[in-house]
Amino acid sequence: MPSTSIAEELAKKQREISVSEFFERNKQILGYDSATKALLTVVKEAVDNSVEHDEPVIVRQDGWTRLVPIGEFIDEKVREQLGEKSDEPERISVPLADCQVLAYDDSTLKVGFRAAVMAHRHRLHGPLDELELTGGRKVTVTGSHSVFALSDGRIVAFRVEDLRADDYVVVPNREIGLGPGVEEIDLRPWLMSLHSDRAKSIMIHGMSQALPGVPRDWKRFDFVPLEYIRSRKLSIPSNARMNVRFGKSRLPVVLPVTHELMRFLGLYAAEGTRLDATIFLSFGAHERNLIEETKRLVVQAFGPETRVSAVPAHKTAVCVKVYSKILSWVLRDNFRCGDRAGTKRVPDLVFNVSRELQEAFIQGYIDGDGHRGAQKISVSTVSGELVSGLSTLLASFGKAFSLSNRPATSRTFPQGHRSACKETYSLFIYGSIGPQGQPKSPLFWLPLEETGFRKVIQGLNPVNSYNTPLYKDMKSRPHYTVSKFAEALGQADEYARTDAPPELRGQRRFLERLIFGDVGFLQVRSIRRVESASPFVYDFSVPGCEKFLGGRGVIFLHNSLDACEEAEILPDVRVELSKVDKDEFLAQVEDNGPGIVKKEVPNVFGRLLYGSRFHSRRQARGAQGLGISGAVMYGQLTTGKPTRIISKTAEMDVAYQVDLILDTKKNRPTVVSEDFVVREQIHGTRVEIPLKGRLVGGKQSVPEYLKATAIVNPHARISYQPPEGEAVVFERATEELPPKTKEIPPHPHGIELGALMAMMKETKSHKLAAFLEEEFVRVSSRVAKEICGAANLDPEMKPKSLVLEEAKALHEAMQSAKLMAPPTDCLSPIGERLIKRGLKNVLGNLRPEFYAPPLTRDPAVYSGNPFQVEVGIVFGGDLPPDQPVEVLRFANRVPLMYQAGGCALTQAVANVDWRRYGLEQRGGSGLPFGPAIVLVHVCSTRVPFTSEAKEAVATVDEIMTELDLALKECGRRLKTHLTKKAHREKTKEKFEIVQLILPRIAEKSAKIVNKKVPSLDATITKIMGVVWIDDTIAYDKKRRRHAVTINVHNFTDAGKKLNVHLLLPRGIDAKDFDPKPAEVRDDGKITWELKRIDSVQRATVSFALEGLDEAEYDESEIFVSGINPGLVIGAEPLPGDWELNYADFEGEEGPAPGAEDEGEIDYDETEEALDDE
Repeated sequence: MPSTSIAEELAKKQREISVSEFFERNKQILGYDSATKALLTVVKEAVDNSVEHDEPVIVRQDGWTRLVPIGEFIDEKVREQLGEKSDEPERISVPLADCQVLAYDDSTLKVGFRAAVMAHRHRLHGPLDELELTGGRKVTVTGSHSVFALSDGRIVAFRVEDLRADDYVVVPNREIGLGPGVEEIDLRPWLMSLHSDRAKSIMIHGMSQALPGVPRDWKRFDFVPLEYIRSRKLSIPSNARMNVRFGKSRLPVVLPVTHELMRFLGLYAAEGTRLDATIFLSFGAHERNLIEETKRLVVQAFGPETRVSAVPAHKTAVCVKVYSKILSWVLRDNFRCGDRAGTKRVPDLVFNVSRELQEAFIQGYIDGDGHRGAQKISVSTVSGELVSGLSTLLASFGKAFSLSNRPATSRTFPQGHRSACKETYSLFIYGSIGPQGQPKSPLFWLPLEETGFRKVIQGLNPVNSYNTPLYKDMKSRPHYTVSKFAEALGQADEYARTDAPPELRGQRRFLERLIFGDVGFLQVRSIRRVESASPFVYDFSVPGCEKFLGGRGVIFLHNSLDACEEAEILPDVRVELSKVDKDEFLAQVEDNGPGIVKKEVPNVFGRLLYGSRFHSRRQARGAQGLGISGAVMYGQLTTGKPTRIISKTAEMDVAYQVDLILDTKKNRPTVVSEDFVVREQIHGTRVEIPLKGRLVGGKQSVPEYLKATAIVNPHARISYQPPEGEAVVFERATEELPPKTKEIPPHPHGIELGALMAMMKETKSHKLAAFLEEEFVRVSSRVAKEICGAANLDPEMKPKSLVLEEAKALHEAMQSAKLMAPPTDCLSPIGERLIKRGLKNVLGNLRPEFYAPPLTRDPAVYSGNPFQVEVGIVFGGDLPPDQPVEVLRFANRVPLMYQAGGCALTQAVANVDWRRYGLEQRGGSGLPFGPAIVLVHVCSTRVPFTSEAKEAVATVDEIMTELDLALKECGRRLKTHLTKKAHREKTKEKFEIVQLILPRIAEKSAKIVNKKVPSLDATITKIMGVVWIDDTIAYDKKRRRHAVTINVHNFTDAGKKLNVHLLLPRGIDAKDFDPKPAEVRDDGKITWELKRIDSVQRATVSFALEGLDEAEYDESEIFVSGINPGLVIGAEPLPGDWELNYADFEGEEGPAPGAEDEGEIDYDETEEALDDE
């Protein structure tokens, strides 16, 4: 038989596998291999950050750039979408077409325009936060809105409410091109759009001779009424002129944008006033040159037919008058300059001309209303909109400036006359307006510590770092100018003793980007709560960049979050299981999310792989796209019944209801029925899935899964109604939403060969080097060329043309390239505070005696994928002491309920020697025994699960290392608690015995010798010989205030001095200290120096914490230094004090005056040296 016939015969036997067959053959890896697991899997799969109205933003739309209040811009877009609807929705998002905002590129720190695709508006609830930076730059936002700031040598998004004074916030500091450079202003579209009441008074000159059949007087006086032109839809020639009937000043219909025009606009912004038919510019009588120049500028800018004169206003002032109604209208409608001092603004035209013409505008304004000092230029105005425009313009110049304002007040003149003074805004420009630098301004300083500069220099260990003057002051100075920063870095590279360690190479490249980028830093001056006059707040969506430039003085702002977090909705999830038949259930899950639009509902629930996020490099609960649609598929295969979905968005009056099944051959949804139904919920989704399953109790049950979910999602409220019995509700423990995760491109070290080849086939890049730079994270143009060189490939070749062998060479070169680790802002860990809050909220009924302070490790990387590890331990209370500890496993905030033995998280717990930390562990390995629960959470852009069911985490060396370190650190905290508890109990027992027996002996002895009972304080202290430290915490629920008191008792026979150290959890600030601490650090460490505590005396320190829930702070982490730690009960030695010679401390102070030597009590003394307390 010919080979072709064989092939055809074999082909006939092949058939396309359907999605139902795929599901059936792979249900064991999808979590549906048993009735018990299937029920849990179905349930599992179903389960304000904005800107104030008046904040200005730079927007380019349809090629025209303007500075506009964000609320004004977005309200206009909302009206266009809603039409004349009177009701205003609580929340609305509108798409934007051809709209761009200014932002910087993370990879280069260069500033440019980026596309904004959505505008958001939602109702404001509560006050706003006003952020003020050094130099007076301000922005008013909701507390959860983010700006970009320096943290640990990188730029990250910080919520404004989390910022502190002296934090460094990102602002532009280099020249930014705002527009293409408009050369002329065509006024003809404006003429054609005028209202007829105004248009009928306008005449057009210079076109009557070319029009046949017009009245003789029109040709004689060379004019044609505008109404005539509009009614006949005639075209106005570009050389025509216009004026108002009977007016003598004529204006060109096309105005050239010249130096003279821009300088005149600057003078008008400083000194101008506009009436309907006249324009006034007021000058001092001594400014003769400026007066004559202004008259000349008017003629040169608007033509020789514009009438202008200078008229004395009074003895010391001269008024330049421009008699032109048509020019007055143009200034109002086209340039929008403002009519008088309080309404002045920078014309939009200024943001659309060349840099030279922008400087002409600024120079004109300064000459009219500024004062040029020796080191700075000062200007003042009563127009907030004008100073905002000026500061934005200066920021685009890359110039340093500062802002201040003086509140409205009244002024009394010598004759007793009082005058009301408006709020005044002052703008100070350092140096000149020209291209000269301004190195003395904070805008051009780069901090050495916060940028990681010192760390990199120490890693390079340059030969001359301790000899040249450039480095001598490095440790004492907080910052360098940009030029000195670059010089120092260059010298460090030139004289480096060693190559930068791998962990510092990425930091080194970050410093390079700072030097050549367009951003600088200004420190936070203050943050204060303010009220808003607007009922709404606003935001933009800027894909791939997630930032935009705005505010009074120009600050980079973070844009919207997504899903419930984008909509600022605290999740409220309701789960209900109803028993339909013997082994058939109806699983109903409902949430209050933003809802799903009608056209997407069938695809989301009835199409496998439709919602896949596998390509996305950011932390997400699901990735494969097999979740909810897989649950629908299982229900359909086991019961034959359709799934019902009801979804409603805030913009919909009614909810969309659909019953659907999955077409298993085509992998497409089939709608059985659909309808619109009335729902009371404003927005949300409900899904009802019929399925066969088995309902069980124990650790792998539905309520246990939901309980675990509530622990790691403390911002969610979760309720569960079982088929029988009462509902179970897990209330939310916080109203703080998780931080948003950012999507990042793939990292070269984490890419597979097949994926690389697929990317090259689909890329839009025409050059290999550009493909590497644009499609991968942490690849610069220099690195891209190095990779191409290592693979012996031409950087100019097309990526699509690479054959297999060339792709392999490229892949190998990418894996061996030295690259910075991927950014970690694509992760969203739970956080130490919220882990503890979630544990207490859910496990509080077990009454644990101790919650070990949870630990969130710094981000790490495996195979190019960022990840973070978090651990928490709960101990004691009603937990069983004779059972293995319970391990709560989580991945990306999702509980892992099965395959515990094959999971890396369980193995990591078993690998730790828990005997060192106070737990029983038979044989020194395996899960320990004791009254404890261990929480382990791994979050990553790609969690390495052992299967698609996502039930266990695979063993990866980097993850195992981080887990081991985190578990041991948390174990040490548990050991500290147990040791402290044991010491206290032992000392307390000894103290109680001494206090009970000695007084009785003394009483009987005194009676025998007929003496008074002596004071036993000195004797007791000699027996005890300890410094006892304890703390009390009182909580005021109404004020949400913790009052913390730390008592230090000296039960030794000598005076003691020591340092008491307190470590507060991250993000908690203390106040109302008594006494004042010697040091309060940003990392939460507080130190008190207790100079002397006499024998049998007590010292007390106290402070307060505000704004926390009671469970957030229930035990103080206290450390001591400056004293032998063996004497201290109730506090641990400060790490680092172990090497001190504690004998030195014992000899520092002698016994308290009058203290007796050890020996027999002398009853002949009339009184004791130590007074009784």
